[in-house]
Amino acid sequence: MSDNYFIYTPNEWEEVKTRVGKIESDNRYNITGGAGNLYHGRYQMGKLAIKEAAEELNIPIPSIEEFKNKPRLQDKLYRQFITSGDTWLKQNSKVYKGMTETDRKKVLPMLQLGAGNVRNFLDKGVVKEDAFKTPITKFRDAFNDYKWESEDID
Repeated sequence: MSDNYFIYTPNEWEEVKTRVGKIESDNRYNITGGAGNLYHGRYQMGKLAIKEAAEELNIPIPSIEEFKNKPRLQDKLYRQFITSGDTWLKQNSKVYKGMTETDRKKVLPMLQLGAGNVRNFLDKGVVKEDAFKTPITKFRDAFNDYKWESEDID
């Protein structure tokens, strides 16, 4: 795979951003919320996720206010967050590693509750909930009615 590999097609990525954004923030970029008001932007990313994604992209780590006020930056960092989670799960989850690309696409939105929790769900059946009792499966289930473009080739 090239350095430019990304699991989602452009149309699929727009759908992922919209559906995850709807769950997390009603698709609002300039927002802080979540448990303890520790999560920011459309995808409700924490400071560590923002920092790690920026470092992986070799760009300056934004302040929270800068992050909240730059939708394109949020989208770029969220894409890196998903890319890193995809890589981590391939290395650390036996179940994920064996999945089809289409099935991986369905699982990746669950990264909202952390890669380790996605692995625990796949490999052990543990359904993690966030502080507001949102189960990790809500992010996967948000795509039950969506037809992935790769379904035709898997």
